[in-house]
Formats: sequence, structure tokens, C-alpha cells
Amino acid sequence: MDQKTAKKIIDDRRSEGKNDQQIYDELSGHFDNKKNLALLITGTASVQTRRQYKLYNNVLIGLLAITLLFRLIGAFSLVGEGEILGFIVSLVGILLPALFIYGFINYMGPMYKFCGFLTLLGIVQLIARWDNSILVIISLLILIPMAFLSFYLASKMFPKFSPGKLRKDENGAYLLN
Repeated sequence: MDQKTAKKIIDDRRSEGKNDQQIYDELSGHFDNKKNLALLITGTASVQTRRQYKLYNNVLIGLLAITLLFRLIGAFSLVGEGEILGFIVSLVGILLPALFIYGFINYMGPMYKFCGFLTLLGIVQLIARWDNSILVIISLLILIPMAFLSFYLASKMFPKFSPGKLRKDENGAYLLN
């Protein structure tokens, strides 16, 4: 069973009132890797939770889109100056926000904390080279709410998602409730 099908089943079962443990027990026969199944279930936000936090999620996507736009402008200015190598390197900086936007549109649980950590690193880097320029201030005004929203949404939409802290019963099955 692929992940897209499994996520659909998870949503369907939750709408039927089943809890995560019941869903895990039902789907565990279709997955060889039980840990991946447990992470898929805990990393899938319920439809109700997605509705509840949709505005915040869209704000986060908007902040990432602004970041992506700035990086695109910077990358194309490098091309205009003949800095092809710099353009190639900046593609990584373009791909990360695009990847996060895709992950947030699809409510991929692991992406939220990862984005938050990388954003915190970006904030530390900006503070380390602080020069009171308007670009640094604008960047901080974008990155600080982006980091906050990433961690906030991760904790609210995926409260049980913790790859290192999955509990097991005496038979080795994962306990999700």
C-alpha cells in the first residue's frame, strides 16, 4: 500500500471515529515497516485539525513564498552579473522553500519542525553578521514568524509525531494512544 492510499484510509477511519491505535492495528498487516506506519499515522493531521489551523498554515506558506521570491530575484541577479556558479549554488536556497511549500500544502508532519530548525539557523546566521541594514531587518521580520509558526503548527497539528519516542507494547507493536 502506498502512502497516499494509507493517508486517505487514515482520514476516512478518523472521520468514522476510530482512534490512531485502531487505525494502526487495521493497517499494520499491509505494511512491512511498522515504524513507518506509526510515523505516517502520527504525522498525518486530522481533517478537523487541518481546518482549524488552515489560516496559520497559509500564512506560513505565504512567508515561504516571499522568501522564495527574494531568493529567485537574488539568483537571477547573479545570472545578470555573469555569476553562473553562484546561481547554481543559490538553486539549493531556492529548492528548500519550494520543498517546504509543497510539504505544507500537503500537511506533511515532518516538514514543520525541519523548516523551523533551518529557519532558526538562518536567524542565527543573520544575527551573527548583523550590519543594521534594512535587508537584515526585513529578513528577520520574515524569518522569526516563520520559525514560530513552523514549531507552533508542528506541536498543534502533529502532537504525537516524535520519531525517537514511539512506544511499543510487549509484542513489539507500536502504541499510538
